Amino acid sequence: MSMKKTFVLTPRAVRSENILLGLGSDNTIAIPMDVMDVLYEVGNGYDEDAIRAKDVLDYIKTFPFKQLVSEEGVKQENGSRLRIVDGFYDVKIPGKGKRLKPYETRILQVCLGLKEQREEVVLISRNIPLRLRAESLGIHAEEFRDELLPELNEQYKARMVLEIPKEKIDYFRANRELSQREVQAELEGKQLYENMFVFLKDGSQSIISCYREGKFHPLEYFSCKPFGVKPLNMGQNMMIEALMQPWEVAPLVIIKGSAGTAKTFLSLACGLEQVIERRLYKEILYTRSVQEMDKEMGYLPGDESGKIGPYLRGLQDNLKNLTNASDSKKNGFQKDGFDIKEDGKYYLETGIIVPEAINYMRGRSIKDTFIIIDEAQNLTPLTVKSIVTRVGENTKIVLLGDPSQIDKRDLNVRNNGLSYASEKMKGKLDCFQVTLTEKESVRSPLAKLASQVL
Repeated sequence: MSMKKTFVLTPRAVRSENILLGLGSDNTIAIPMDVMDVLYEVGNGYDEDAIRAKDVLDYIKTFPFKQLVSEEGVKQENGSRLRIVDGFYDVKIPGKGKRLKPYETRILQVCLGLKEQREEVVLISRNIPLRLRAESLGIHAEEFRDELLPELNEQYKARMVLEIPKEKIDYFRANRELSQREVQAELEGKQLYENMFVFLKDGSQSIISCYREGKFHPLEYFSCKPFGVKPLNMGQNMMIEALMQPWEVAPLVIIKGSAGTAKTFLSLACGLEQVIERRLYKEILYTRSVQEMDKEMGYLPGDESGKIGPYLRGLQDNLKNLTNASDSKKNGFQKDGFDIKEDGKYYLETGIIVPEAINYMRGRSIKDTFIIIDEAQNLTPLTVKSIVTRVGENTKIVLLGDPSQIDKRDLNVRNNGLSYASEKMKGKLDCFQVTLTEKESVRSPLAKLASQVL
């Protein structure tokens, strides 16, 4: 019979979603008192870390303090025990040097102290050096596995190639649909998900389809040129299909791909097409995650637009390219003497496109809006959840990013908001997803070469 475990948590591990109830029903979760001190300090802020710290503290305050600090702790709703641990100040940490923070020393002292009491201790931490130091002291250390997604190459791609006989492709072309039952033998155990893009192929020919509710369908927007933009490859056709679907069909779109695959460019084109030409939404709300912007917004001078202005160069570049690349009647269009073909500032100045900092989107219920969230791989799962769950009526939300290019500390390819949303929403009828390949990049040959060899 396996020994019950005592999981000791670090400050950041405590703020992991569901961790207090996610470590087994017969184990104990121990939080060192010094970790509680750190949580109180973090909770004085206004960023996401502070919000999560406050949530954890509010939960802990629901239990009687005397029971929390007892050796037995308190019983949680799933049957596990939760306790706040102090003491063990006389436990020696061999060779600790000057690199450990005071609360990290206390965490290790608590772990060793509990081990001396014959408890099976596991330190849960995202801090790799701290985990290594713990292992060197004989303390087993792990990352919180419940948060970890599959490795990058195993994450959901939302696309598939399916080899089928020519006569079935001919049937699909003629009837504009094909039942899954008709290709069950060819699937050979392959998993289909709702809204997956499937290339039906027979050696000599191939046609793209979208799988939905048991049938393969042709793309509804294959011939669409949103805001005058013509797709250059199949990846862009798939993006347009997802982005142009009405919000009732696809309120959430997730697009993953490396730089140069035109994620932002096509999202803006489809958004402008639906706001200006089709009048389906009142505006485009554009936001992006930038490490410096997320952390330092409160310290920058000026109002919100002034604070986020320096981080909108990519948006402005895409608007400039879009308004000059369009081959539709929008080229040369005049509005109050302003030629929108010049640099796209017209859309920002008239409020057709509204830039907004990601920090200001929490807690809002947004309606009648086409929302673009760029660089979503730099958001935490909690931030993505808090935004997507507040979307109102007649609103479409688009998450863009590259899970292999993460700039935010404590996030990685197996723990970030973009991959989290993709994995959790795969197969859901309300979500369309597109994963673009390197071959579908429209960067210059030099840029492609540099990305491979530098």
